[in-house]
Amino acid sequence: MFVSCPTWTFGTQWVVGELNLEGALGIISALGFRHCEVGFGHIQPAIIAEDPQLHADDTRRLLDKHELIVHDVYPFWATRYSQPPLTWINCAINVADANARKEVLFLFDAMVKYIKQIGAEGITVSSGPVHEDLGFEKSFELSRTILVEMLKRAHDAGIELGIEPHLKSPTHSPETSLRMCQEVPGLQVALDWTHFIRGGYTMDDGDILIPYARRVDARQGNRNFVQCRMKDGEVDYSHVVQKLFAAGYRRAISCEYVCNEFAPGCDTLDCVTETLLMKKHIERLIYQALPVGVIR
Repeated sequence: MFVSCPTWTFGTQWVVGELNLEGALGIISALGFRHCEVGFGHIQPAIIAEDPQLHADDTRRLLDKHELIVHDVYPFWATRYSQPPLTWINCAINVADANARKEVLFLFDAMVKYIKQIGAEGITVSSGPVHEDLGFEKSFELSRTILVEMLKRAHDAGIELGIEPHLKSPTHSPETSLRMCQEVPGLQVALDWTHFIRGGYTMDDGDILIPYARRVDARQGNRNFVQCRMKDGEVDYSHVVQKLFAAGYRRAISCEYVCNEFAPGCDTLDCVTETLLMKKHIERLIYQALPVGVIR
């Protein structure tokens, strides 16, 4: 296991980035990370689709410049049918408009080419919102249907596909996330216990998704806030690291703080300081989990 950091911690909302990709990668490198994820406003599928190779070359150059290894990509899907303001809700994979979903798949194909060229193992997507006018089951079914098609295209290209279980989505709980993985065999998850703790679940409840984890996110949260300062958090990362180690997980634990308007607490923190605190905490726990005599 090793620590990583996503570009979307710094200078981006959902689809719009205030700080460019090079700036975000520079901060990640300056904080001492050697592994990263790229996403949110730092990559635009509709722009990448114009020339995936060109944009992959640009990204690869920036990664090499900052001596970073990329493991995952997490885009949102602004299409010709998306109406401003562009958010995770109207740039989701399960938008109600069938033409928009068709365009999302076209953009997904371009992203697959881009991901292959930058050297990431796969792609993470949000399963989207629960649409008020459609209800939970119909929203879940829209997500499931497009994820089946995305998974086929990803696996045909030799890359992985995961969802991020999160609040306000058809995969908001451990149970609904497990159901999606079971109904879309081969689907994986970016596992973040803060969404479950905020949703009233326990640490043990989230453990059922460990076998499906392709990335694990680390920040602090509690029953009131999905994101909070380290000193106010209720997520037990000793539990997380021990469970992951026992399950044979040897991949990234991403120190993923955000500054956006997703939920209370998500736009009030000093992301640089909290990221550093979490980085040191996770590194210490990983070291302690190693068997005696193992050299990092």
